[in-house]
Amino acid sequence: GSLSRLTIRTAAAITVFMTALSGAASTLYVDASAPPAGDGLNWTTAFRYLQDALHLANQPGSDATEIRIAQGAYTPDRDEAGLVTPFDRTAVFSLPATLALRGGYRGAFDGSGQNPDDRDLIAFTTRLTGDLLNNDEPVCFSTWPPYFLDNSNSLLVAAVAGGIVEIDGLTVASAFEGYEGGGLRADTGTDITVRECRFENHLAAYGSAIRASGATVAIYSTRFAGNQSGFSGQVDLATCTSAIIEGCVFAENCRYIGADSGGLWATQTPLTCSTTVFEDNAGYAAVLFGSPSAIFNTCTFLGGPMDWPKLGAVSVYGDTHAVFQNCTVSGMGVNGTSYEDAAINARGATDGDPVVEFEDCTISGNGNPSLGTSGPSCVRVEHATAR
Repeated sequence: GSLSRLTIRTAAAITVFMTALSGAASTLYVDASAPPAGDGLNWTTAFRYLQDALHLANQPGSDATEIRIAQGAYTPDRDEAGLVTPFDRTAVFSLPATLALRGGYRGAFDGSGQNPDDRDLIAFTTRLTGDLLNNDEPVCFSTWPPYFLDNSNSLLVAAVAGGIVEIDGLTVASAFEGYEGGGLRADTGTDITVRECRFENHLAAYGSAIRASGATVAIYSTRFAGNQSGFSGQVDLATCTSAIIEGCVFAENCRYIGADSGGLWATQTPLTCSTTVFEDNAGYAAVLFGSPSAIFNTCTFLGGPMDWPKLGAVSVYGDTHAVFQNCTVSGMGVNGTSYEDAAINARGATDGDPVVEFEDCTISGNGNPSLGTSGPSCVRVEHATAR
């Protein structure tokens, strides 16, 4: 019966885990083109499914601190161990306390005979996807598209307090989470670094691409495109210890009806954002609420051709101190629908009034002329201090 088959599969999984554990491997290998029954200890015996490597890395006594993933597509509902169920939307890639998850490798089964450790994030794309039925289309619509209803709720989950996790060189796509963190969810006490990744085609109410709550976050050279959130940004940083965003791109992200931000949302989070481009996002490019220190250095905020309301570059609420250094703001708020649709919109809230500083910035060509808010600067300040 089904119970006996599950028992056999689980027993086989334990055998594979014990074999791999005996090797005391610090690095595990995954290749979607590998033959079955691999142990993950090298490229030629790689696991076929990422879940099997994560099952092993999460076992007590495992020495695994790195997983290298070859080119190909990986969904969280597939493994050989039999510990997840095909087409289960609740299956996730659960990350252990200490792990570097790296993609973009050639692998040993592409027929080239070349070094399997060759790495090229474009030529050897590693895609973690929640599109379980492979039937998705672009996601930016005003209502939840029906073909997303069978997608994974979330993909990557870091929930171990004190954990140190790095996500490097992956494309993370197509999760449909009704609440938070479709692409990556980082919980309180985790330390998350994201490097050279792409987050695309996610839907969630809060933080469709990344939702970090009470975590320490650093995001480098990562692109966020074609994502949609309901009530906050595609990257939602809530009461994080600190956050760094450097060399990133937020482009053509949209918002569900009622959301302010098509890009970044930071609540009570010290933030440093540098050399980052926000272009053609619906809503505000960024929203800051009660962040004690938010520094934008050499960032670019641009409108674009997409026909949706672009409310402005940044909205600053409450007891926030925001500093813009060497930034460019152009073409923002040009088709907004409210007098608030200025390039920079600062206003007080019940917890206090914001302070906004500008140093060597270029702010031009913003605002909606039909609303009387156009002008070379178009900075709206209400119950706030601008310097």
